[in-house]
Amino acid sequence: MVDEATVPRFDETGDEYPATVPMLQNGMRPTGGAVNPATDEGLLNWPLREIVKRIGWLKRRYDAMAAKADTTVTVGPGGQYATLNAALAALSEKRPVYKQGGISTEVRLLSGYVMAEQVLLVGANLGWIAITAVEAEVMIDRSALIRNFGGTYPAFGVGSGGTLPLIRTLFTMNGTGDGTNRAGLHAVSTGSAALGAGAGFKNCGGDAIRVETSGQVSANETILTGAGGCGVSAAGGTRVAVQGANLSNAVDTAIYATHGAVVHAALAICTGANLRGIRATRAATINAVLADARRNGPSGADTNTDFVVGEGGTIVANGATGGTNVTTNTVAATGIIYK
Repeated sequence: MVDEATVPRFDETGDEYPATVPMLQNGMRPTGGAVNPATDEGLLNWPLREIVKRIGWLKRRYDAMAAKADTTVTVGPGGQYATLNAALAALSEKRPVYKQGGISTEVRLLSGYVMAEQVLLVGANLGWIAITAVEAEVMIDRSALIRNFGGTYPAFGVGSGGTLPLIRTLFTMNGTGDGTNRAGLHAVSTGSAALGAGAGFKNCGGDAIRVETSGQVSANETILTGAGGCGVSAAGGTRVAVQGANLSNAVDTAIYATHGAVVHAALAICTGANLRGIRATRAATINAVLADARRNGPSGADTNTDFVVGEGGTIVANGATGGTNVTTNTVAATGIIYK
């Protein structure tokens, strides 16, 4: 009868993963005890020891993947990672565990970091990570936006049900390279993203935020100014929230929603747009209560391109500032503007 408590055990602590597991051969004497093949001792335990080492190594790797406490990693000169993509790739190997109140996992962009890269996410959920910055604004090198993602060349792209990290950084795009369709954020095919208050994208070559094909973006109280296209362009059954956001001085339209998109833009600042302030077409709906869409600025005159509907669009603009392209509160083929 074996006294189990007194039987020696393998200690795998600190052992590296063995490259191979030895095979016992005919002619070897079956011996137990401590492993020492040179003296024919412990041969029965020899392959078992290597397997135990492998199991221990794998267990420690698995345990290390668990994100159980608040974590901050740094990106940029003197940081832990040179690029944002490298930091996100490392963190993506982690698995966040449940903790009441949540766990904070932060990627902090250091002084001197320039975003000369694209973060393009498909399918994966990185919503448990937040991107912050030491500086008030972080520069995007527009010339680095060279990879097509759903028809644009965005700094941040997300699709196929993926979730981008929470963006708590204000980015400003410089004027290098081609500006055509250079978006700050593009969400497609049920991809989703969220921006914290005060974060956003300034001076994008294309749209600051483009959302298509059931994508979702939450960007309340953000800064989406000076877009070369639209401040927000939403299409294809998408949902966007930009309450209280600043989308002023867009080259095209501050907020454009079409093909059944729904945009919540109460209190949004949409002044100074070159073509239209707020526009809804093809069964899209925009809540623009208390928004300012006057293209001529806060003190300028109303125009019929401040609030625009077409092909069955709906805009709710109660208490809002700006003119309309249709008689308000009247249903027409072009749509309706409540005001």
